[in-house]
Amino acid sequence: QVFCSCGILLATSGGLTLVCDLAEVRCARIASALCGAFGAVCSVVATTGEFGLDALLARVPGVSRSHVCREGGVTAILEDGIFITDCETCPKVLLFELRRLATVMPAAPHDLLVRRSRWFDPLNTCRERAMSTGLQCQPWWESSDALRLIAGSLDREMYVIVDRFLEHDVCAECGIGARDMYDGNRMIFGLDEQKHTHGRFWGPENEGDFLNASCVSRKWTLHGDYRVWCGDEETQMPVSSLTRSLDRLLVGLKQSSVADRLVGVDFREYCMVTCYPGEARSRYLRHCDVSRGAILTAIFYLNAGWMHEDGGALRIFSQGKDTSQVKDDILPVANRLVLFWASEEVPHEVLATKRDRFTMTVWFKRGHEAIYGTNFLVDLVCRHNPVRPLTLVAAVRKFACDQLVAQVEQLERLLEGRSEEERFMISRAFVCTICRQCGKRDPDGLAGDDEFELQWFCRCCWSRWKSCHLPT
Repeated sequence: QVFCSCGILLATSGGLTLVCDLAEVRCARIASALCGAFGAVCSVVATTGEFGLDALLARVPGVSRSHVCREGGVTAILEDGIFITDCETCPKVLLFELRRLATVMPAAPHDLLVRRSRWFDPLNTCRERAMSTGLQCQPWWESSDALRLIAGSLDREMYVIVDRFLEHDVCAECGIGARDMYDGNRMIFGLDEQKHTHGRFWGPENEGDFLNASCVSRKWTLHGDYRVWCGDEETQMPVSSLTRSLDRLLVGLKQSSVADRLVGVDFREYCMVTCYPGEARSRYLRHCDVSRGAILTAIFYLNAGWMHEDGGALRIFSQGKDTSQVKDDILPVANRLVLFWASEEVPHEVLATKRDRFTMTVWFKRGHEAIYGTNFLVDLVCRHNPVRPLTLVAAVRKFACDQLVAQVEQLERLLEGRSEEERFMISRAFVCTICRQCGKRDPDGLAGDDEFELQWFCRCCWSRWKSCHLPT
């Protein structure tokens, strides 16, 4: 460890490094205070002089001197090559990272060994035994022993790893399709899709540019994924090959020790095909999959030849909102399926990746969650598929009234053979004639406003409401 004359730690190995204008009094005080509080994970390099700066930038070749050296400024560089600017005026992101680095506890080797020997090694044995016979009339994971282990791990550990889930050629074809979608600009930036959902913690005004609005490579952001939603009819990649297998697995799990948790889970969202670009060191901060109303998350990886040094692991934490204990770091190797409960039981994050990282994610839902929201009917037919062997109408009939079933039947007839864009436009037009109050169609109705914005009401319900609520 090396200290400068004002007592600031100048070593640059591991953790987070502050690049500071130490000639400026306020910056020097900030650096001194942070090193005092987070000395185990925080060190400092001065912008003036060459001490340590060249060595630091050599370790993170994607970050240039112009990115981090600012007069009167404090910039932080994470070990994986992501940098945080304007720390002297907007410290929230920097403090978040320092607290994370200071508190996270690696997975306990003994616990990993026990988990592997109890669930994952026996599951691999089931697979090898089934494949060695050469008589595979059904997928290896449909055997009673495999289903028992998959359900047992979900029940006890809250997650399970299933390797070689699909045929090798099918997985490879999915990987090629995902790459083509990303290279062909079919995917959109994930933050653009979720730009209205971050105000609770980070603030609504993008303080410190935590959204990286200019998309500067390697600059810190909440998450850096690109995504596209694909239904079972997708032609650019065999999405249905994955979803058909997932449906079969879910049907098997409904007869297992986790059956109670899967009652009524008859829908799944469209498959989200995702790329985390390696050049940007993309990642996704810790979260739980609770906001979408799902029960089970299924992630399928498409990355051939993935190595530990490529990063990009799925990090699963122990149960608990504030726990910092890591449970497992799972590499996103090709043909690997990870299942876990979409609840607060499984906090998780995606660590920074050094290679382009491709995944396919599916969320399974109960019927009532699938029709939640103002535009539920459009969302139901344009963003969800029923779990096979159910049809959409059969799945809706299990929980909905006859009136909604009739609407879905009519809408399905209108959408048959249509493209995704046509399906969405027709659905929006159809829904805009259905009264949100009584469910009857009335093309001559009226649209609500304020809290009833984007909702349609027939003239009868509108008149009844008006007579009850407006002064005479």
